[in-house]
Amino acid sequence: MKKIMTLSAVALAFTVTPALAGHHEGDKGHRGEKMFEKHDIDGDGVISQEEFQTHMDKKFSKMDADGDGNVTKEEAHESYEAMKTKWKEKRKKAIEGEVEAPAE
Repeated sequence: MKKIMTLSAVALAFTVTPALAGHHEGDKGHRGEKMFEKHDIDGDGVISQEEFQTHMDKKFSKMDADGDGNVTKEEAHESYEAMKTKWKEKRKKAIEGEVEAPAE
């Protein structure tokens, strides 16, 4: 009986995995497209290292609350908590049908 259950679980895993791995249209695909466009500053269809670095520099500046060029653990934690609060607010609005849910 144990062998049958194990084989059933393996068979199920092989059946479900390709479906989960495939590209799905819908919100997540749309959000991914929006994120790509946000990073592709010059709109040429690729994200260069410079474009990526520009995005990361903006994120770093947001985290560096006191503007001293360094991010402390406290600043990182505060930035994360602020982002988490923003995600929760967006999710709540999405549930209410007002805006698109944030990507995880």
